[in-house]
Amino acid sequence: TDTLTATLSGTADSFDVSNVENLTFKVASTSTVDMKDFTGESTVTVTGSADTTLNNNAAGTTFTSEITGTGALTIALQDATGSTDSVSLTLDGATSTGLTTIDAVETINVTSKTDSDSVSLDGNAVTTINIDGSGDATFVLPVGTKITTIDAAAATGDLTIGLTANDLTFTGGSGDDAITMS
Repeated sequence: TDTLTATLSGTADSFDVSNVENLTFKVASTSTVDMKDFTGESTVTVTGSADTTLNNNAAGTTFTSEITGTGALTIALQDATGSTDSVSLTLDGATSTGLTTIDAVETINVTSKTDSDSVSLDGNAVTTINIDGSGDATFVLPVGTKITTIDAAAATGDLTIGLTANDLTFTGGSGDDAITMS
């Protein structure tokens, strides 16, 4: 298994990388990465506190956010034209108050690993959010009106979740969950 760590410091970062399974981007300043010239990646980790956009990602790639401060994260798939597109996002020390946006995807799977994780998550097509993991986490979930299901049954940590007042089905986990709808 190969690993590549790159420090990003600009808006036009571009790479041609193949057969590297684990990528870590240390974001020093606002950066956009066009992932269309990457092949073979299975995980992408983003660290730092600056805004980061990852465009043209391959389906099946797992993302990890370690973003702090006010950094925003935008993830876009190369092909999200189907009706069952999904993205998996792991939170590992993510404490950013910036928005994490995953548009054109119907299902977002979120795993919380640490007790300090927090994320403001949005997506213009998301209908289902699945939450798991052992971390105590805070979620401000989509303002999009298409969301119909939030399933946290597999989560064992204590979850604090802020939701918009949509007509949806919520399933809590085994932790002490606190849900606020507005």
